[in-house]
Amino acid sequence: MRELLVLYFFLVLMLIVTVVLSGLELRWLLTFTSLGLIYGFLSPVIAARRLYYLSAAAPHSTLFSIALSIMVTSSLWSINYYVVAVVVSVLLMFSVSYMVRLGLDPDVATSVFVAGTTASSVLILYYVAVNYRMTYSVNALILGDPLLISYNELVMLLLTLIMTAVLVITTFRENVYAGIDIDLLKLSGVKLTFYDLVPYFMLGFASVILLRLVGYVVSHVMILLPSLISMNLSRKACETLAHSVGLSVTSALSGLMLSAYLNISPSGSVGLFSTLIYLVTFIVRRYSLG
Repeated sequence: MRELLVLYFFLVLMLIVTVVLSGLELRWLLTFTSLGLIYGFLSPVIAARRLYYLSAAAPHSTLFSIALSIMVTSSLWSINYYVVAVVVSVLLMFSVSYMVRLGLDPDVATSVFVAGTTASSVLILYYVAVNYRMTYSVNALILGDPLLISYNELVMLLLTLIMTAVLVITTFRENVYAGIDIDLLKLSGVKLTFYDLVPYFMLGFASVILLRLVGYVVSHVMILLPSLISMNLSRKACETLAHSVGLSVTSALSGLMLSAYLNISPSGSVGLFSTLIYLVTFIVRRYSLG
């Protein structure tokens, strides 16, 4: 485990030095490093609790929350905007959790949720685009626009990173146990309500900040792939978390450099790097087992 952490430390350090020597802005470096860390921490928790359906629900609920917040606050990227968007997004995530707790099949609950939020998002975004003259910002929500992040947004991103890291590190063991044998955890006297709500809360909160960076199209890919890659490389939960964080940051920084040199979409570059890493690790695992 120590060797693994050292390996990723030097790999990420090498990428950071390369970004700095390339003359790219420090703001971009901090943005993509934070982006990789947040998704790297989030993804293993989603995988451990087998909440893959959340990767489909989260972008839809976040897009609806942001569109509603723009309409309510009549502003973009302000404190009021973030407060409204986060509250709505978290409540929507909790509503999915409640439907599943009632016994509804997760796929059915997700389908109903996605249908409702998608239709509502289209209506609200059309209203916002027509009445608020914010077409560019609406496009940024769909495609992602991390290179134009402001310093105020960067502060929000860093605070989100700190919150996500603290919650994941302090609850990861219990979430892994709950994913393996939840009945045993209940018999051990662990109160699961908090641990059940943590993944929904983290995803609902973080997605509001991250949607503008990676975009509606790529966001569910970034939620899923870090844990899927790490499961191809590790057999232990702690190693899965380390691989997820390390490879997620590696993909983010590599995508930043590729997008800067080729003048292509940053979020698309990050998603492409993550996909390529997954394919390589999948093939290596297949041949090593076969």
